[in-house]
Amino acid sequence: TSYISGDNASKVGVSQFVAKFATLVPATYVPEKVETPAADTAYKFTLYQTNLKQQLYFAGYMSGNYFATTDKADKAVDVKLEAVEGGFRISFMDGETKKYIDIYEYTSGKAGVRITETPTAVFTYDATLKVFTAAVAGDTYYLGTYNNFNTISASKTSYISGDNASKVGVSQFVCEMVTLKLAEIAPVAAETPAAAIISFCMPFLFRKRKFCGNRFHNGKEAPCL
Repeated sequence: TSYISGDNASKVGVSQFVAKFATLVPATYVPEKVETPAADTAYKFTLYQTNLKQQLYFAGYMSGNYFATTDKADKAVDVKLEAVEGGFRISFMDGETKKYIDIYEYTSGKAGVRITETPTAVFTYDATLKVFTAAVAGDTYYLGTYNNFNTISASKTSYISGDNASKVGVSQFVCEMVTLKLAEIAPVAAETPAAAIISFCMPFLFRKRKFCGNRFHNGKEAPCL
């Protein structure tokens, strides 16, 4: 301990690194909105549900008549924009099969959502509303959710524009194309370790170093590293 005490105390974290017991937290991802999504690039399709305090991602399957979501970023499917005449389609892979997110007219004048291999909706990006929209059944729709729901559905853009613009993020939640960034995490040192499954870690700053001297391991002098 003379290497890390007395006059050498200042060397801790500089040239001397102390192993500690620590607990670890699961890795988390931070979504970063893509302002100008490009075709043939993998994104996650997501929204933040303020009322549920959850970041919800398109999960790649249906929940009843709506798109299912997951709050686990690593469970979300990748989606891609596929350029077509007049705009884009939104595709994803279901195993080896390419499928599409679609808004369609399920009955006269009524729009719904589905997963299909033969989509009909053509999406364009509305730079004012900052959302992808599609003209279906005589109106313009976007994908998102509202109130306290955790599924993705199609709603008319009138719900998020004009006098209703202030409802975005309050009671209306729109889907966005995002990339994921791994959030920085650090082990939490256990000040008074108890009998449990914990990690024994040392904050190495360099991969290639040499340590020589009176260092011992299991009663024997440790070799230089």
